[in-house]
Amino acid sequence: MNLKEKHGKEFDTDEIWNYKLNKQYELAESTGELFGRVQGFLNKIQEEYKDKTVLLVTHGGVTVPIRATLEGIPEGMEVLKGLGIDNCEIKEYDL
Repeated sequence: MNLKEKHGKEFDTDEIWNYKLNKQYELAESTGELFGRVQGFLNKIQEEYKDKTVLLVTHGGVTVPIRATLEGIPEGMEVLKGLGIDNCEIKEYDL
């Protein structure tokens, strides 16, 4: 089921992933809220699992704030959906 079928309306993915716009939706967290939640989780991993190896498995939407946090947002990039990863792609980071 896609978002239109679930909520009865179209969603503009460029608008959803525009970090500066940070649009608030009735049935979902804003991009800024998602980033804050993911950044808090990454901070917790760094604190609680210092010097340990951690495997993190997640869906594609969460990979956008992970990459933006750990790799930085490219200069001038406002629509961040391009920071997602391919299906089954593996990324490795040293924190």
